[in-house]
Amino acid sequence: MEIEIRASMLYVIELIKKKLREKDIIISSVELDNIIWLVYKNGKVNKSLPHHTVTIYY
Repeated sequence: MEIEIRASMLYVIELIKKKLREKDIIISSVELDNIIWLVYKNGKVNKSLPHHTVTIYY
């Protein structure tokens, strides 16, 4: 399950990058991944769903 969660996140990051590129916003996958993680970590999203991985390391 952990691999599927991470693979899905990587795919979504690439989709977001593509949309941003259409608006002339250039960002790396690593930067975007960090932004998404920080938004979640800082409590700006609903955390009612549990994190399904045993560890934070993928």
